[in-house]
Amino acid sequence: VGPITDILQDCVNGRGSHARITNSPLHDCIHAAVYWEGNYNEFDHNIIARPDLKPGGAGGDGIQFGGAVGIQNTGNWIHHNIIDHSNKATKQVVVISGDSDLPMFNVVEDNLLIGASFVVNFNPSGGIIQRNIMIGMVGSTRTLNIERQLGANAGGNVVIARDNLIIGSSTTEFGVFATMPSATIPYEIMLDNNIIVGFSNTGIRA
Repeated sequence: VGPITDILQDCVNGRGSHARITNSPLHDCIHAAVYWEGNYNEFDHNIIARPDLKPGGAGGDGIQFGGAVGIQNTGNWIHHNIIDHSNKATKQVVVISGDSDLPMFNVVEDNLLIGASFVVNFNPSGGIIQRNIMIGMVGSTRTLNIERQLGANAGGNVVIARDNLIIGSSTTEFGVFATMPSATIPYEIMLDNNIIVGFSNTGIRA
């Protein structure tokens, strides 16, 4: 495991594969609670609250897999966590990014996720988002965000979101916001059996 940026400010900061962070209370972090790069890691049964106490600056999310070109970030499993990031309207609860020219498949399941920005942001990860309770507090604009940011999406990722409870607030415009990268590049988004409530604009927008 090797450190990456902001090691003295994140509660957990590393780069590596086949690591596990479990049964840990992570709270009152100066920057991100968990900032990681790598494949086939497991983060489970953690309680995360009040990350990013430092004013200003990028980052500071609950769990973040960064997005450098050439880094894949696949095979990661985030499950059975309680993450409350309702203290910052500019930070995300779970964000998974990577080079979209590489195939990515990550799983986020069985979590309670509370936030005042994007609650789950797959940008551009493929994978499964299931059986989560996602709550967008005042300040949030999208509860579940799916988009392609880096590369040309040659990896052809597939996102499946099913059996989630997706809750918005008076400021939350969209329950699910999906941005397709290109009409010529394969990219599938499947939504099945989700309950989506409480949005000021649209429950699902693509």
